[in-house]
Amino acid sequence: MSGESTIHLLPLEMLKEISSYLDYSSMCNLSRCWRKVWDEPKLWTQVRITLKSDGDLARTLRAERFSEIRRLRIRKLNKENLEVIKNNTTIRCLEVCYIDYDVCNDEFANVMA
Repeated sequence: MSGESTIHLLPLEMLKEISSYLDYSSMCNLSRCWRKVWDEPKLWTQVRITLKSDGDLARTLRAERFSEIRRLRIRKLNKENLEVIKNNTTIRCLEVCYIDYDVCNDEFANVMA
């Protein structure tokens, strides 16, 4: 045996079950072989991402693993973040702590419709 991991051979449902026992930090600190598996977007669809920094939303959602994310919690909703959310068709649940003064109610309603 070459010592290389065969984790990628497990069915997706089993990988989802394993990942349900790990927090985000633990999943990010796994070995390179495991990391390739954890980068699979299907494993991340039900994870709720919480972003604390205003400028992280666009960069975070560009990551392959988050390309199918459905739940998002952001600290502050501003026009820039609203535009990012508008262009992301997979987000189904959005939690916002604070809506910036420059976000119009109508704009927000249209994006969430």
